[in-house]
Amino acid sequence: ILIVCTPALRVSSSLVKFFGKFFLKDANLMSDGGCNPIKSLSGDFNFSSNEKSLKISEVNAKFEHGKLFIPELICKFSDKKEVEWLHSPILIEDLLVNQSSDFYSIISASIQLSKINTEPLKLRGNVLMKKSLYQGNGFSKETRPSFLEVERALGKGAGVFVDLAFETVEPMKISSGTLNSFAGMNMRMKGLFYEKNPHNINLSGDVNFRGGTVLLMDKIFSIAHGHMHFQPH
Repeated sequence: ILIVCTPALRVSSSLVKFFGKFFLKDANLMSDGGCNPIKSLSGDFNFSSNEKSLKISEVNAKFEHGKLFIPELICKFSDKKEVEWLHSPILIEDLLVNQSSDFYSIISASIQLSKINTEPLKLRGNVLMKKSLYQGNGFSKETRPSFLEVERALGKGAGVFVDLAFETVEPMKISSGTLNSFAGMNMRMKGLFYEKNPHNINLSGDVNFRGGTVLLMDKIFSIAHGHMHFQPH
């Protein structure tokens, strides 16, 4: 891993600024359980202790499969050094994501990340699922959403409010002990993930099944076609 940092430091009696660029080249960074390492990362940063603000811009992250771009992330801190304001658009293109070994998908997305004072971290946007595979239980208690860890690092632990729309381009392949089929989805997930109750989420929209089988009462039934509608509360 090659890390190149070219910061500059300006100091006066009332203003301290730290700014520069960061680079990661020929990298192979991957989180626990992940399958798509970051190969390169670059961007600009500007930190002002007087204004208690951090600005990160033109962030380009290239993965082995896909890429992520953050045009600008602005974060302001309180006197207690806690995040009191954050805003960032995130653009994703053909990125391979997974949840343990149960869920894989190639996605493109436009997402807005924001936080104000003690309010929950908010994640809003649209996700296009181009190719997907679901097998087993990828969202069990043991594999609860990892962004709760991100939110906890930001301060008060108020939870993460999610409002995301999901749409499949090609039907998702579902392979589990009960259901084996292909599903086209147009869904919306909205609600507050909280550490004490991480599954307090409302799903709405439609799922259309194409072919396959379903296991009911120890008998296997063939699926010609099927439809499920989730009504919002």
